[in-house]
Amino acid sequence: MKGWNWRVADFGKEEVFDYLLDVANKHQIKVDKTKDYLILEKQNQIEEEKGNG
Repeated sequence: MKGWNWRVADFGKEEVFDYLLDVANKHQIKVDKTKDYLILEKQNQIEEEKGNG
């Protein structure tokens, strides 16, 4: 079975992504992140580490 594609219009709010991941985890829904999303996620993590270090 192929799954659903979700488009999120309000990219400025991290809470939206956190909420979607929480719902997926709660209901045992598999989450696939695109290659581009994974790159952005990694860049964000690096920026956060620079700010904290």
